[in-house]
Amino acid sequence: MNTHLREEKKCLNCGNEISDRYCSHCGQENVNPKESTGHLVGHFVSDITHYDSKFLTTIRDLLFRPGFLTTEYLTGRRVRYLNPVRMYIFISFIFFITLFAQKKNEMHASENQSPLQHLNTEKQYLADSLKKSLRHIRDSSVYGKLKDSVVRNIAASLDTIVPATDTSESIGISVSTRGFLFTRTENRYNSLQEYDSVQKSLPDKEKDGFFGRLFTRKNISIKKRLGSASEIAVEEEFQHNVPKLMFVLLPLFALLLLIFYRKRKVTYAGHIIFSVHYHSFAFLVLFLMNLVNMIAPSFSFSITVLIISLLLLYLYLVVALKNVYRQSFFISTLKGLVISIIYILLLVISLGIWALALFFLA
Repeated sequence: MNTHLREEKKCLNCGNEISDRYCSHCGQENVNPKESTGHLVGHFVSDITHYDSKFLTTIRDLLFRPGFLTTEYLTGRRVRYLNPVRMYIFISFIFFITLFAQKKNEMHASENQSPLQHLNTEKQYLADSLKKSLRHIRDSSVYGKLKDSVVRNIAASLDTIVPATDTSESIGISVSTRGFLFTRTENRYNSLQEYDSVQKSLPDKEKDGFFGRLFTRKNISIKKRLGSASEIAVEEEFQHNVPKLMFVLLPLFALLLLIFYRKRKVTYAGHIIFSVHYHSFAFLVLFLMNLVNMIAPSFSFSITVLIISLLLLYLYLVVALKNVYRQSFFISTLKGLVISIIYILLLVISLGIWALALFFLA
C-alpha cells in the first residue's frame, strides 16, 4: 500500500470527491502534499524514466513505421506516445536551431582570410614597396630608365587593387543547401533624389517600369537606413520567420490530403495529425542531413545528401499514405507524387510572398 496516499477522499486541487488514486475530474494524484526528500527524488526519477520511454517509443515508430503513429492516434491509442503537436514543436525547434547555428558558423568562417586572400595581401605589400622605391630613385640614364620601366611593370602585375567602381544592383531569392535566402544589393544610387534625377533624364524607352521603380526605390531606402548591413538584416529576418511559415503551411498540406482522400472516413483534424507526423519526420531527416553536411562540408556531397533526403521523404510519404488511408501502393505512389508537386509549388510561392513582404516592410 502506498503510504503517501491521503486517507481523505477530497481532491486538494479541485475539491471533488475521489474514488481512486487519481481524481476523475482534474487527474491529480491524491497524495500527501508534505513529501519526504526520498519520495520526491523517486517521483522525479519515475517521471523522467516514463517520459524517456514515451519519447524513445514515439521517435522509433515515427522513423521506422510510416503512418503508424497517425493510425494509433486516430484509433484512440494515444497515452503511450508523445502529443503530436508538442513533438512537432520540439523537433522543428532542434532543426532550426541547428540550421541557424550552421549558417552563423559559415558566416564567421567567411570573415577569416583564405590562403588566397593572404597571398593577395603579400602581393599587394610587395607592389607597394616597389612603387615606393621608384619615388626615391631618380636615374636618367638608359639603364636607369630601363630598370624603372621593369620595376613599374612588376609592380603593376602584383597590384591586386582594382580601381573600378561597383555599380551592381540586384534583388532575388536563391536556393542553397541551407534553404531559401533572400538577398538585395544596391550600389548604383546613393539617394532617391539621385535615382529620380537619372530617371527623368533618360528617354521613355530606357526608363524603369512600374515594378522596376518600386523595387529600386525600396532598395535605395533600405540602403540609406541600414547601410552595409541591410542585406544581412533582411536575410536573417526572412530565415528566422521560416519556422512560423512552415507551421502555417501545415493546414495547407492537410487540405491537400482532404481533397485527395475526401471519400475516406477521415476528418480534417485527422489529416492535420497526419501532416504533423509527416513534417516531424521531414524535420528529423533534414536535421540529420545538416549534421552530415557539417561533418563533411563539400558542395557535391551536400547535393548528393539532399537528393537522397528528398527521395527518402517521398518514399516515406507514399508508405505512410498507403498505411493510413488503406489504398494500393500504386495509387498511393501517384497521389503522393501529385501531392508533393503541388505542396512544393505552394511552399515556394508562399516563401516568395513572405520574402517580398519582409522586403517591403524592412
